[in-house]
Amino acid sequence: MQKFKIEYADGVQEIFSNLEKLCTQSERDEIRDFLEKLKSTGEIAGFQLTRHPCIDNRSGVREVYGDYFKLTYTFDGQSKCVKIWSCHILTSYEVDECINTFRNANCTDDDNPIYITQVDSPDKIISAVKFIGAAPKSPFEIAHELGHKGEQRSVMRHGQYLGRIICELGLGQTVKHGRASKYELTKSGFRIANAKNSAIEERVMIEAMLGYKPMQLVYGEIIDDQPFGLQLVKNLIDKKLCPLDHTEITSKRRAQALRTWAIWLCHKTGTPIRYEGSDSKQLFIPYIYADQNI
Repeated sequence: MQKFKIEYADGVQEIFSNLEKLCTQSERDEIRDFLEKLKSTGEIAGFQLTRHPCIDNRSGVREVYGDYFKLTYTFDGQSKCVKIWSCHILTSYEVDECINTFRNANCTDDDNPIYITQVDSPDKIISAVKFIGAAPKSPFEIAHELGHKGEQRSVMRHGQYLGRIICELGLGQTVKHGRASKYELTKSGFRIANAKNSAIEERVMIEAMLGYKPMQLVYGEIIDDQPFGLQLVKNLIDKKLCPLDHTEITSKRRAQALRTWAIWLCHKTGTPIRYEGSDSKQLFIPYIYADQNI
């Protein structure tokens, strides 16, 4: 029995009316389940109270994540009304807006220097996030778990590289344990750690990568059909990103890491790449036959 009236902000009801076209069966089932809970109770367990400059509601704006979507809504217990303001399906990668926003920003803000990763594998970052899980971990524990061996200082340095980029991606944060620092997960990090399958892990990772300024810049060049290769990435680092601790050795190492990231991102999102020396774009094999019956 429906106890709460559901209202929709402009454009949102269209999403719910077109779930058959926009979503897979699993995504539709989860969204409809959440909608039924709102109709019957007006709330969804696990929501986070947040603020939104365009929404005026004294009881607070609720934000809740499912495995496949993010929902923003407000709740009025007196009038028995729930208003859904947005429903972001996590399988749709709306990258143009964030890339254009980044291009118009100042990438060399001295008050907020850009950190560029030297970790060359997004899959390794996902593994590190899953290892951190519910209990904070030290840099040494993270690196050792992921197979780094050798002197303690060397292993710890690799753990610091991993922990730093996990924080830069918004998946983790540092916490003090006595004199030492450890890494714990944020809400986004827990979405990876608690994911039901690798597809969900990768979707959350892609969202995090597209919010990371160096990756936005590199991915933007690929979308603009620039010839992609190590030299393009290195030029972007040297001329546009300009990290403070910049040397020729670290520039090359960072360029190699970002190049690997970009290829991983294009592979997972089906974005074609035009490599240096080629006149045509390369589409990854799973997407070549995506619209064909084979």
